[in-house]
Amino acid sequence: MPETILSLQEVTKSFGGLKAVKNVSLRISQGSIIGLIGPNGSGKTTLFNLISGVLHPDSGQIFFRGLRIDRMSPHERFKLGMCYAFQIPRIFKGMTVLENTMLSLKEQLGEKILTAPFRRRWFIQEIRNAQQILPLLEDVQLVNSYDKFSSDLSGGQMKLLQLARTIASDAKLFLLDEPGAGLAPSLAKELFKNILKLRNEKGLTFFIIEHRLDLLFDIVDKVYVMNRGEIIAEGKPEEIIEDPKVKEAYLGG
Repeated sequence: MPETILSLQEVTKSFGGLKAVKNVSLRISQGSIIGLIGPNGSGKTTLFNLISGVLHPDSGQIFFRGLRIDRMSPHERFKLGMCYAFQIPRIFKGMTVLENTMLSLKEQLGEKILTAPFRRRWFIQEIRNAQQILPLLEDVQLVNSYDKFSSDLSGGQMKLLQLARTIASDAKLFLLDEPGAGLAPSLAKELFKNILKLRNEKGLTFFIIEHRLDLLFDIVDKVYVMNRGEIIAEGKPEEIIEDPKVKEAYLGG
């Protein structure tokens, strides 16, 4: 049986009198691609914020790679191997596409107090890091814009830049909130093919919120469905499509 990389046990989060996430339990195996779907306002992004550390749960437990993390900060979770690409891209607009993507690389000598003032100590590593990032930018069709300021990119290109930076982090679990939103259909399809390729070749794990079900269902192993803060169904895509609770809550059946 595959090793569990992420598990939630009875996780709940309220805002005032509204329970945005209610007693959610789930398990994600190492090397899987899992989808999270549901109507707008069902609690999907709040759940991702709880997993990533942007928010802390009112009750319940979250475990990542065997460690309880529900009170850890986002940067502590990142160090453990979790990375989150937000629905609305968060990028550094005063930096180039290449510089933005390189930020995720760990153990950079240019970031250390003792070596940062001495260019000769980190220059070679910086060149190697850039060479490492360029193929990734090619995968998301941004390699020709590597020297552009990110503020000059379109909204869809900013999404791709954020995804490239996320993948460059060398994390083990990637939380992707609507990676296909704002992308042309052909580019979105290529992007999801690359996600599948990364899982198959490197054993990475992806937990994905996505409204474009045709894209998502082509690559996922399993789908969780949320409605009104609760998990109302789970299973393979073909099972989810036929579930009467999903039809009623999400597909308008």
